[in-house]
Amino acid sequence: MSRFTPFIVSVTIKLAFAGTAEALYAYPAQSCPDLATLADNLSAASAHVRYLSDDALGGREVGTPGARCAADYIAHQFEAIGLQGAGSDGGYFQRFPVRAGSSLGAQNLLRSAGMAYPVGSEWIPLGYSASTSVTAELIYALDGINRPEHADNEYPELEIQGRIVVVEEGDVLSPLNRTLQADTHFKASVAAGRGAGALLVLLREGSELPDLSREARSALSIPVAALSGEVAVHIRNAARGGNVARVETSVRPQATEARNVVAILPGADPKLSSEVIVVGAHYDHLGLGGEGSLDPDARGVVHNG
Repeated sequence: MSRFTPFIVSVTIKLAFAGTAEALYAYPAQSCPDLATLADNLSAASAHVRYLSDDALGGREVGTPGARCAADYIAHQFEAIGLQGAGSDGGYFQRFPVRAGSSLGAQNLLRSAGMAYPVGSEWIPLGYSASTSVTAELIYALDGINRPEHADNEYPELEIQGRIVVVEEGDVLSPLNRTLQADTHFKASVAAGRGAGALLVLLREGSELPDLSREARSALSIPVAALSGEVAVHIRNAARGGNVARVETSVRPQATEARNVVAILPGADPKLSSEVIVVGAHYDHLGLGGEGSLDPDARGVVHNG
């Protein structure tokens, strides 16, 4: 008789749901690709990679039909090799809600120096913005990146508490920098942690306003918005002059169902059978890119992963 500790094999979604969301969004049904067609003359390992990275799965973004095809495929493979389902219903799936995007709420306002800017044309709250309002002094903080190696590193010394922080998109000193510090969500998290009232991001010339419907990251505690065109120019000048602004953001998160795939290989040793070794991985990816990818401007391109 074999003597081993049970293994739990879990292939999971790497994104956790946070915050209150509207009713689950129903994605349209999709036929999954045929493995035999995709994997003809391939080894078993190559066939798995070929299937899961195929364009037909659309980058396996959380909650999409492509991600569900990937989950079904993994569950079938677990069943084929004799693993038992370890989901909550005895099957292979652990179902839970995840954030699947956002939409504009009823009240979104940006006003400064007597000018009110209509939402949706040259400014928009980001999908992870808090739904609240703030009236405060604007403060310009270059790109909002802390550079301790630079002698003129001013951002850590700026008094941003309670103020509306205005920053440039990305890294102005290294435009190709795609590290965490250049990410807008990270900048907003840092600003919120330092007590800022809001964060306004001035997009690079020619950049499109972000697509709220595809923003799945968790909401932050302050208003966060992206500005472009003439609005960005006006707010930059207003921030350099220390003007007061009012920012009101309203974002409605949407949720959909995601599924972890969980299976177990039971052990037989009387002493070890109550212990568990967990082997895990994630099967979702970035879908069609956008914010959070290494090339956020390449929207609409399948990120096979």
